[in-house]
Amino acid sequence: MHWGSRAFVFLVFLTLAVSFWATTSMLYIEFSGETERNVFNGALWFTLLTHYSDLFIFFPLFGTVALIAFY
Repeated sequence: MHWGSRAFVFLVFLTLAVSFWATTSMLYIEFSGETERNVFNGALWFTLLTHYSDLFIFFPLFGTVALIAFY
């Protein structure tokens, strides 16, 4: 395969992988400074992260692994 096409596919896959993890990082950035504690006496961002783990952990991880497998 030509090196230019391989580099193009790598950049597209890298952009997709970064977009997968952007939601999780934005959740941390938005709620990390909260001083309010939740019922379980933990950080609010971590509670949201674990409660909706299919959105913030599973899909980004699965998407990244799938991109690596297809590359």
